[in-house]
Amino acid sequence: MSSGFTGVRVFANRHIGFALTDLAQAGGGTYPVSTTDGGESWRTDGPVLHVPAAQGPIAVGQAGVLGPRIYFAWCGACNMVIDVTPDAGKHWWQTVMPGQVLAVLGGSDTRAGLTAIVEGPTSAPNGQGASLWVYLSTNGRRWTYKYSMNAVS
Repeated sequence: MSSGFTGVRVFANRHIGFALTDLAQAGGGTYPVSTTDGGESWRTDGPVLHVPAAQGPIAVGQAGVLGPRIYFAWCGACNMVIDVTPDAGKHWWQTVMPGQVLAVLGGSDTRAGLTAIVEGPTSAPNGQGASLWVYLSTNGRRWTYKYSMNAVS
């Protein structure tokens, strides 16, 4: 596909990148695409991650990378799902977290792994404030709860 598509783009280095885009020719679904030439050309790199009519609440719109092979996507405070590929798009894993996924963080150092910030149910008896749960994963396939913190409202 051409480099003129719209969508969130992230790069692991100056050559390898990952993006999410809605493909009109595929019914408007959101697909992962990747590049190995700095964004000159892009290829579809996995299954449809969101079909608007069939999976309304499981939308994805945020993209990230953890090194050149691990790509991930989530919605950003609109659902509980994180999609991750540990092998540059060959296989994808979908994890349903126990609350709203607010952020997923990665970087260029794969040893650091992925961190997900998840908003849990309200923590105070009066309904003020919410618990923020921190989960870690090395490859996006298994997530481990690490700790919680209270959000200030």
